Amino acid sequence: AKMSRWGNSTTCVDDGDTAWMMISTVLVLGMVPGLALFEAGLLRSKNALSVIMQVIAGVLVLSAMWLVFGFSLVFGPTCKGFIGDITAYPLMVTLIEGKCLPFAPTVPGIVYGVFQMMFASITPLLQTGAIAGRMKFPVYFLYIICWEIFVYYPLAHWIWGEGWLAPLGNTFPGGVIDFAGGIVIHISSGTASLIACKMLGNRYGYEKNYGAFRPSNLSNALLGVTFLWIGWFGFNAGSAGNAGILTAIVVVNTQMAACVSGLIWMLLDWAIDRHPSLVETLNGVVAGLAGITPASGFISPKWTLLVSVTLGVTSFFGVTVLKEKLKIDDALDVSVVHGWTSLVGSLANGFFSSLSINPRGQPGLVDGAPIQIGYQCLGIVISIAWSSFWTFVILKVLGLIFGGIRVTLEAERDGLGWADHGEVHSFSFSFLSFFSSLSFLCLTHK
Repeated sequence: AKMSRWGNSTTCVDDGDTAWMMISTVLVLGMVPGLALFEAGLLRSKNALSVIMQVIAGVLVLSAMWLVFGFSLVFGPTCKGFIGDITAYPLMVTLIEGKCLPFAPTVPGIVYGVFQMMFASITPLLQTGAIAGRMKFPVYFLYIICWEIFVYYPLAHWIWGEGWLAPLGNTFPGGVIDFAGGIVIHISSGTASLIACKMLGNRYGYEKNYGAFRPSNLSNALLGVTFLWIGWFGFNAGSAGNAGILTAIVVVNTQMAACVSGLIWMLLDWAIDRHPSLVETLNGVVAGLAGITPASGFISPKWTLLVSVTLGVTSFFGVTVLKEKLKIDDALDVSVVHGWTSLVGSLANGFFSSLSINPRGQPGLVDGAPIQIGYQCLGIVISIAWSSFWTFVILKVLGLIFGGIRVTLEAERDGLGWADHGEVHSFSFSFLSFFSSLSFLCLTHK
């Protein structure tokens, strides 16, 4: 038996699984700058810097919170199915002993803890694309801290830990399944985005073109999606907890959903507006990635094709309904591209989840267990209701403390890069051009 330096047996550890989980952790971390570049590239230049700062500041504080107490609250022994024991893994120091956890039984607990840190860190940051250009920075900073504690930690414990909705819990004979964060991450963030946008109100000038302002730099938006796309393989396939056949299935499902959904968005935009738009195509790719997330490790690729077509069509027209019919100014369509698509993907688990794909999952309708559809609906409703309630309460309280949650009209006109941070970011520099030039230099000097 292998022995750690602490004298504890580490026979549970598989070197290949551990290596893949560590690679996946780095891939998911790369999604953070990807998110910042994607959103900054799609926004007007005067607000590009502010969204970058929101993302960077968020990952710093949320990672620290996870290290100190977040992991314990989510994956610690459950307190009556509601939340984990905060004293279970203080600073995650007890995880360095090399012991494995039931959530990933062949990798060291510390590796799994850091992997999950990336999920906890990026979840509230998805909302930055929805609230762009309107929220005061101090309000935003305290909001994501409170939202992480009151929304993300409980939801993650309920479904991924030993909480009352989880297959590991004791409330139901089965339980809600969510492979990599459709209900826990995307539906909760998409719902919060919708509530926050309604409370903030529409951006100045929204009525002219339903918020379709000129993007600052599409090359950087493409680079951001590239980071997100690559990172999503760590996000989804890393959630398998090992490097095996399931991981390969997840990779296939993830790529298929991204490509099919992106293609549908491109073709529909081409048919309706007479030209294929890069912005719409990139949004379609992200919609597919977000939508397949909850089902990527539970369903067969043959069902993924059907789910991917559904994701692409419904999310494309969902954005039109949101902006033109409901007139809700979700700046980068987070509530649809992340929230709605993951709702579809989460429901797909109820229909197409199969133990032949993932023995650690739950049987769905195709396996003769239609009750799983009910479990999935329950998880979706709970996520929407819980996120809606706490988002409203947190923003209301912060509004009372700071005299409102929205910046002044003058600050909005000037741009939040200058108003909040005293800096103006020019996107005349393109990261894509930089890397292209660097590659050319490397080739010519061989």
